[in-house]
Amino acid sequence: MCTIFTLPALLKKRYTMTRTLILLLLCACMQHASAQTYVRTSKNFGLFAAYSPANMTQRPGSFRTVNNGQALSAGLTRQVWQIVYPELFYLRHQGFTPYSDENNTPVPYRWNGIGAGLAVKLDLFAFDVRKKNGYCFGRMVNLIAGGDYVHPVAVTATPFESKAQGEATARLGLGMYSVWGGSSRAKKSWTIHWEATYRYGLTPFMTAIDRPAPGMNDAWTHSSVNLTLRVIRHKVYKFSDM
Repeated sequence: MCTIFTLPALLKKRYTMTRTLILLLLCACMQHASAQTYVRTSKNFGLFAAYSPANMTQRPGSFRTVNNGQALSAGLTRQVWQIVYPELFYLRHQGFTPYSDENNTPVPYRWNGIGAGLAVKLDLFAFDVRKKNGYCFGRMVNLIAGGDYVHPVAVTATPFESKAQGEATARLGLGMYSVWGGSSRAKKSWTIHWEATYRYGLTPFMTAIDRPAPGMNDAWTHSSVNLTLRVIRHKVYKFSDM
């Protein structure tokens, strides 16, 4: 009989093998086993916040920065199949348009939106495996890939004859989180992820009429370097209660 593996099943299998490896490494540094062990369930809930110190305004299909600003985002997330992280969030861009006013002064804009995204995180390797505060401890580095779509809900200080649009983006980067051995419920209940990603705009977030010259239309996209903190709360149960 032939067995067919779906993509989520294959990704979950790879993740499980990697997690098993780091757990074996953690167990190797244990000296005493506790009588009570807590195990995570699939139920979880999380929050995340991201800051972009380099939020670049560019033209579609270009990596050339016209102007630079900042961006903040915060939202809800969870872990599915151990590697997939759906997201709902609020995003605020603040920057300058490629054009200046009649006084040759850069024109600022503020762009606020509500978005939905998806991130996939694949574990790459473990490091810093050691005993810490009486527990086995290790750090895991993972590869992050994903994308999102943001719909504008409040855009202020829009320059000239401009129009806000929904933006689609793609993301790629690296992340890190800690893994604890032992039986502590607190260690099993929480996971903190640190992430650094590059977010590239696939569609314009704003278009301008009669710019840069009458009869011509211009468009701008966002690209940014993002630093993200993601905190996941896991539901756990006692292994002895199985």
